[in-house]
Amino acid sequence: MKLKHYQVRGVQSPSDPVLLFRVRLDIHDIRSGYSAANEGFYEAPWLDESDLDWTRDMVRSVDLNTLEEIEPPHPIEWPSSGEQKILRYFVHFSRTRIWKNAELSIYSYLNQTKEDFLDKCRVFASRDMRGDLEKVKGIFLHRFLDLEQKRLFAVQAEPWDLETSEQRISQVRDAFSGIRESLSRCLMGEDVKPIREEDFVWEPTPDVESEERLKDVLAEFVARHNELVDECVARAQNVEEYEVTVSHGQIEIISRAVLWK
Repeated sequence: MKLKHYQVRGVQSPSDPVLLFRVRLDIHDIRSGYSAANEGFYEAPWLDESDLDWTRDMVRSVDLNTLEEIEPPHPIEWPSSGEQKILRYFVHFSRTRIWKNAELSIYSYLNQTKEDFLDKCRVFASRDMRGDLEKVKGIFLHRFLDLEQKRLFAVQAEPWDLETSEQRISQVRDAFSGIRESLSRCLMGEDVKPIREEDFVWEPTPDVESEERLKDVLAEFVARHNELVDECVARAQNVEEYEVTVSHGQIEIISRAVLWK
């Protein structure tokens, strides 16, 4: 294919040649799943030495609309090392920075902010932790149920009249019903959150010892739940930058030309 020659529109009598080329980067990073295709025109100094490469700032993007095709001021051939210089330049300097969370094995997409990626990590970490939180919830539900059954048995063993007995039984059931409802609410939503003992509301019973035992078990549950939530938050916040690089096979030199300046 005949080598095309260009100059910047409006420039008079250009005499110095630089390389002009169109490159497509078809990036696929297996580890992160990142995929992108970028295409553009670039100019770079004419270096005849085959072992001399361009530095980062020596290659610049070019808007082809600012150029016009011309006849070359004098015959010139594309340098034999030109293609290798282009490949080495993009392999060495083309870097796309994204975010990764090694704990969760997830990566951000292009231009995703760190804040948005952290939100995504919190959702993923919450999903991973939900199973453990459900197990803890199940264990303590059984413990609360055991407390409820023991308290009901104790109430029924008291020598009260029927009305008083039924009233005390209703109080016990209402109290533990409130506990179960609060337990269910603490795992609502995608994002797991810390809880407080104050979040649990129930109608207190006259039995002081039973109330103290209930508060002790509740405190254990809150502590264990929040311990898991802290682990979840730590996993979500463990993010770092990840560089997506380009390999030779992902670089396509679409066209070659000469820009006269």
